[in-house]
Amino acid sequence: MSEPGHNSKEQLRAIVERVERVNEEIKDLTSGRGDIFTEAKSNGFDVKALRAVIRLRASYAGTN
Repeated sequence: MSEPGHNSKEQLRAIVERVERVNEEIKDLTSGRGDIFTEAKSNGFDVKALRAVIRLRASYAGTN
């Protein structure tokens, strides 16, 4: 017979590991986004304006 709470321990461990993987993915995506803005800046684009355009597009996407 298994010990009480064994299944709960495994579920908790799985949840923690999933959150850790998602956190790592977020970190990688954030780094990638920074690389894109660096590339845009090196190509002569105004990054502040680019961020404003992205915010506007996101706000319009939320209204549909």
